[in-house]
Amino acid sequence: MANSIRTPREGVTANSRRIAQAVDNEEWQKFRLSMKGVSTFDKLTMLEGYYDNAVDTDDEVEVEDVKIRIDNYIKALCRGGQLEAGMTFDHFNDGCIRNHIIR
Repeated sequence: MANSIRTPREGVTANSRRIAQAVDNEEWQKFRLSMKGVSTFDKLTMLEGYYDNAVDTDDEVEVEDVKIRIDNYIKALCRGGQLEAGMTFDHFNDGCIRNHIIR
């Protein structure tokens, strides 16, 4: 499990292995890197476009991978102090996440 940008940890539990599998994607890693230095508000806008593109494919596996990637990224933004703790894909998907931007 590796891409040319980073090698995610394999994971110990079934859930952490599933996350590692979803984020081990070359295009996702390029997209993720493209958000460095961008405001949190704009990152969320970019993630919305990324999600919309996946939904348009009608590929259920890819849509699930994208949800996992976005959820994982949002949790990283929380750990980094950019979003309030506890934000998830559900907050992103219901549109209320922008109310929880810290910086």
